[in-house]
Amino acid sequence: GQQLIKNGKVKDFEAEFVTKSGEDRIWKTSGEIVQINNEKYILGIIEDVTEMRIAELELKRQSEFIHTMTENQPAGIVACDAVGKLVLFNKAAKEWHGIDILKISQDQWAENYGLYREDGKTILEMDDIPLIKAFKGKKVENYEMVIKAVGQKPRLVSCNGASFFEKSGKRLGAVIVMTDITQERIIENNLKKSESDLRKALMEVERNEFLLNEAGRMAKIGAWEFDLATQEIRWSDQVFELHGIAKGEVPDFDFIMSCYIDGSEEILRNAIEECINQKKKYELELRFENARKEKLWVKAIGYPIMNEKDEIVSLRGVVQDITEQKKKENELKFSEKRFRAMIEGAPDPIFIQTNKCFAYLNKHAVNLFGAKDEKELIGKPVLDFFHPDFHKAALERIKKLNSDKTLVPEPFEQILIKLNGKEVWVETKGEPIFFNNENGGLVFIRDISFRKNAEKELRDSEKRYKTLFENQPTIIWEEDFSDLKKQFDDLKKEGVEDFNIYFDQHPEVVKELAAKVKVVEVNSTGIEILEAESKEDIVKNIPYYFDSDEAWLKFKEELVALAHGEVSFQCEIPIRTVKGNSKTLYLKLIVHPDYTNDLKKVVVTFQDISEIKKAEKELRDSEYKLKELLNNLDSGIVIHAADTSIIFNNQKAAEILRSSYDKITGKHVFDYPWNFLNEDGSILSLEDYPVNQILKRKEVIKNMVIGMNHKENTIWAILSGFPVFNEKREIIEVVTSFIDITAQVEANLRLTENEAELKMALTEIERSEFFLNETGKLSKIGGWDLDLTTMTPYFSEETYRIYEIPHGKPPKLEDGILFYPIEARELVQKAVSDAIEKHINYDIEVPFITAKGKHIWVRTIGQVQVKEGVAIRLFGTIQDITNLKKTQLEIEKTNDLLEAITNNLPGAVIQYKMNSDGSDALTYVSSGSNEIWGIKPEEALKDNSKIWNQIDKNSIDEVNDSLQKSYLNLSPWNVEFKSKLPNGKNKWIQGIGTPKKIDDSVIWSSIMLDITNRKEADESIKKYQESLQKLTIELSLIEEKQRKDIAANIHDHLSQSLVISKMKVREFIKKNNSSLNVQDLTTVIQHLSDAIENSRKITYDLSPPVLYELGLIETLYWLAEKTQKEHGLKVSFNTNQEYLKLSEKELILIFRTIQELINNTIKHAKATELIIKLNIQVTLFEILIADNGIGFDEDLGIKTEKNNTGFGLFSVKERIQNLFGTIDFDTAIGKGTRVKITFPLNSSKYN
Repeated sequence: GQQLIKNGKVKDFEAEFVTKSGEDRIWKTSGEIVQINNEKYILGIIEDVTEMRIAELELKRQSEFIHTMTENQPAGIVACDAVGKLVLFNKAAKEWHGIDILKISQDQWAENYGLYREDGKTILEMDDIPLIKAFKGKKVENYEMVIKAVGQKPRLVSCNGASFFEKSGKRLGAVIVMTDITQERIIENNLKKSESDLRKALMEVERNEFLLNEAGRMAKIGAWEFDLATQEIRWSDQVFELHGIAKGEVPDFDFIMSCYIDGSEEILRNAIEECINQKKKYELELRFENARKEKLWVKAIGYPIMNEKDEIVSLRGVVQDITEQKKKENELKFSEKRFRAMIEGAPDPIFIQTNKCFAYLNKHAVNLFGAKDEKELIGKPVLDFFHPDFHKAALERIKKLNSDKTLVPEPFEQILIKLNGKEVWVETKGEPIFFNNENGGLVFIRDISFRKNAEKELRDSEKRYKTLFENQPTIIWEEDFSDLKKQFDDLKKEGVEDFNIYFDQHPEVVKELAAKVKVVEVNSTGIEILEAESKEDIVKNIPYYFDSDEAWLKFKEELVALAHGEVSFQCEIPIRTVKGNSKTLYLKLIVHPDYTNDLKKVVVTFQDISEIKKAEKELRDSEYKLKELLNNLDSGIVIHAADTSIIFNNQKAAEILRSSYDKITGKHVFDYPWNFLNEDGSILSLEDYPVNQILKRKEVIKNMVIGMNHKENTIWAILSGFPVFNEKREIIEVVTSFIDITAQVEANLRLTENEAELKMALTEIERSEFFLNETGKLSKIGGWDLDLTTMTPYFSEETYRIYEIPHGKPPKLEDGILFYPIEARELVQKAVSDAIEKHINYDIEVPFITAKGKHIWVRTIGQVQVKEGVAIRLFGTIQDITNLKKTQLEIEKTNDLLEAITNNLPGAVIQYKMNSDGSDALTYVSSGSNEIWGIKPEEALKDNSKIWNQIDKNSIDEVNDSLQKSYLNLSPWNVEFKSKLPNGKNKWIQGIGTPKKIDDSVIWSSIMLDITNRKEADESIKKYQESLQKLTIELSLIEEKQRKDIAANIHDHLSQSLVISKMKVREFIKKNNSSLNVQDLTTVIQHLSDAIENSRKITYDLSPPVLYELGLIETLYWLAEKTQKEHGLKVSFNTNQEYLKLSEKELILIFRTIQELINNTIKHAKATELIIKLNIQVTLFEILIADNGIGFDEDLGIKTEKNNTGFGLFSVKERIQNLFGTIDFDTAIGKGTRVKITFPLNSSKYN
């Protein structure tokens, strides 16, 4: 902009833009200042160069990507160029060889880089070196050699690689990837132990341990045992997890007891003592705090275990984390309260209707309908309160919404009729809800009367403006195709229907039509692109630009489109510039809307896309080289997009993952058909999966051991990965590489097997069965097992209880399906069928009907055991989740209703929490936060400082003080403050909230409203009032000056002339008494006397001299006496002052105000008495003017008296406001009028 103003033009300036739709683009612009019809304009062109810049960045990124990828590989990578020269030695290769690239010939490679055969003794011949073999065109697969670097142990590596070529077949070079298999070979050589057959003995242990662990995991239940004789305590894994300590030695009894807080420790100790002394079971819900300082709710159950002598030998029991259950119960209660608080505290009117009648209204709705309380409206038909003109449309909307629940209700504008009959424009929006066991609607109302009036004023004041046309960032030609249109029409009359076929059969017609194209106008943009000398040069050489077979083909396609009635056409077209250079242009043709019938005016634009095409070719070549390199790596390479979807994998990755390229590409991490495992065999959570770790931490991961639980077997790999960033340091891709170490891991597992597992498993059977049954009772989880070879079922005790069938009689598979309702059977049957036939485990939630007809919900998990590709066993768990489902359903209903409210309220609904230690947090933020602060709800919840930082420094103290006051007094919170949004705009926000104390914290349910428009309107009104005040004062002073000037003129000129005339006439009579008619002259003298008296009276009325000579008090005495004498009123004036010292402005404004009020009384009041009082209390000036006249209707307001010299009562009010005073009217028809004026005396504004 500065260049444009300084130089008159600007050229090739590039900047980033964000389009209206939010798309980031890069534009190149040139422009200049021109003069048209004596007016200056800025004319310019804008060229979109986004694709070109993206291609350049992508090319750069590819190069950086290749370097980063190779350097982060755990494998060694070496490569040579097309002449066999070493060009790549990655980090691993340098470490393994102990040196970098040397400038030596190929016959010296083996000796200098320490390359030996597999035996580690024989040095490799030159032709046996893997990279040389690949360079000579041989594919290298799993070739093993030993690297013996100075100071390092020999390293056995497996080599894979090949030459890579351009598409034309030209060799680009060769690459070899070396994988370190030293440790793998050592393990294989040391593997001597054979597998032990423990299947039968471990079957029972596996089943019970699975059921126990599965139940414990699902229900967060752990089992414990306390041996009274040895004082030994034993815990299951889940108990360690619950206490927040690592699995290992169980802590002492006192530490365990200390975890129970808030009085729970004493309760539990008494229960244990009673259990031991009275052989009595206990079951308690207690408060608990673990080593991680997590405060929980737990259910503790304990049993006495007796020996054959009926003596207690130990205690057994279970402990369950029931925090979530408690939280859900509290959440439901809190959600219901929050809903009530939100709807009551909402700033907009809201009501609920059922059966088309009012069922509930908040206080704002009651006020809007003009009612005193809710009772006046409950039960009355809603439509009675809306204008009949809108009834039909409203009913149709309700019917449409009820028939199609997917429709999003739009705001509906209509007229509301209050109880007093007053009509108000409102905007309503409804949501279907379930209220008081009936279907109904939640309706939001917004008073839009102000907006409707504003819209009308806007429509009345709208003007049309003419705009300059927008220049395209391209070559622009205006062409005349009318001759072509005539020939098209003639050909159609001759029967031509398909012009594509016709032009193929008659190519000469295409060139004939080209000659008929008339170029009417061209812009100057093409001079540079076409390398021409001038516009004339451009037109002259048009046939030359497009003289190629491909260009003629594009022109034929253009003719076909126009002949078939198309009004636009676009394509890429090759051209040759005036200087003979080849370029590619993007052509776009548009027929002017007014000339579609004759094609008289056609606009054609050309954009130079040559650089984009060049960049695209370079990018394709780079991608091809990259893919060749990746496909020759011995490690699997998978590239993920930022959303974790796979965008590339090499052949080795497909082999390791036991899949194919087309089945992997496009999938997300969570779409893989297997579970990921940690090194210890536990399931790796989705959050901890390496790709997600890299996305979260933005760091490189190296040599992470990971397992993939495939349906056929488990694959183990060493995985490394790194993020790829764009120029904004945003991750756009994640590259992972992994080496298959399955054989190595399996060998390790076999090496570490121990027969002691069998003994331990056998001794744990009894204990695990006890824990299984007790856990099942507590969590309502039962276990089941089905031997598929014999079809023999097994049920645990809790499973029988869930089915409500006799113990010992489990149903057969076909009978078990009948316990599920018809609508659920297909899902269950498919899950079981897939498990048996396809070996797919399942985990589903379905409805269930017990043997006694009880309808419940269950979660059932099934796992399949496979032997030699055949399913031999199906086992799993079943859990009664009915209560959980009910709670979830209630929460969902309440949350849906709350969401419907918050989404329809203006502004943002939030819940703000302040703790006793001064810390704070947002616990809820509605979607309106984006509109109020420009921040998404999830961002605000994560970091509320983003909101605090927006608050203006002049408002922050007021906001903090208001919150502190509300916190201490639990009083409503209401504050207005200024904020600056991320986009730089200032916004005024009003915060309204109701506090509630919960534990040591206070939570405000609040709404944040955008009051910027109101604030701006207030500021405008304030400025208007200040201007009006100044104008009123100025007018009053000007009026008073005119009065004084007129009075002075009358006194100094007219009155003097009249007096002199009167004296002259008298003197004339005395001298000529005998010869004149004395009677006529006497009449003249009388008229002159009257004129003199009237001129004196006018002088006093216009500007009483007493006002400036004796002051306000004496002038008011004079005015009262004068009014009584002239108008027959009984007038009294009283004051507690003898003299007042006032400025000239105060003197004039006060006197004229009193005079105006007295004149109004005389003109309109028909009064017989008038009282005037003037008193001063300290520095307060009080004036009272009262009459016993007819009064007036105060509701009609104060109107300007057009026949007065001032502005009537309106002028009176403005004068008082200019003195920072107030004026009050007490009047009614038939009861007289009292006017009280009060203002501060000697205001510094006027002294």
